[in-house]
Amino acid sequence: MDKIPRPKPTEEAVAPVLDAAQISALARACSGTSYPALRDLAMVVVLLQTGLLRAELSALNWGDLDLREGLLTVRHGKGGKFRQAPLNPHSHQALLRLNRAALGRARG
Repeated sequence: MDKIPRPKPTEEAVAPVLDAAQISALARACSGTSYPALRDLAMVVVLLQTGLLRAELSALNWGDLDLREGLLTVRHGKGGKFRQAPLNPHSHQALLRLNRAALGRARG
């Protein structure tokens, strides 16, 4: 191993992070009481709070949410891993509103 050159350290790119003003603007863009607005807000809040990947979010089903316990189950996460993510009060509330809207749509 002594004769194998070591890899040179490189600077890793840091992913940009949204600041408070950008997060507020994103939430305002999703404001409203229509089903699409509630869905969009729930997606934004869950993505920001849990750190889910877009593909993980899009693969979720209602059965993956435990709204009573406030847990979200990712069945096929990065690397095919299973995990659970606790929901903070904002995410939990957004998903409860979306669930009520979805039930209303199914009835009407």
